[in-house]
Amino acid sequence: MIRHGGKMLVQGMMMEINRNLHYLEITRYPWLRNIPDSFSLIVKFFEAYTPLIECKVVKWKLPHEGLYKCNSDGASKGNLGPSASAFCIRNDAGEFMFAEA
Repeated sequence: MIRHGGKMLVQGMMMEINRNLHYLEITRYPWLRNIPDSFSLIVKFFEAYTPLIECKVVKWKLPHEGLYKCNSDGASKGNLGPSASAFCIRNDAGEFMFAEA
C-alpha cells in the first residue's frame, strides 16, 4: 500500500491489484470455492462460471365443485408503515365473482 506519497514498483502494484480483486471476489461471492488470486485466472474462472438457477412452476388450480376460492395478496413498507391488500373470489369454473382492494 502506498502511503504519504511513497513509491511502488510495477510488480508491487500488480500484486496489490490482484490481492484487492481476490478480497472483492471472496466478499462478493462467499459461496464460491477455490477462486484464483491472479487476474488472468480470475477472468478465466468467471468466464467459465455458470450460476445454478432453480425454477418452480406455480399454477392456480380450480376449487372443488360447489366451492369458491379466495386469492389474496398484500404488502407493507416497514413495520406499521403504509400497507395495502387485496383479494379475489372465483367459483369452481374459475369465473370471477368478487374482488376488493
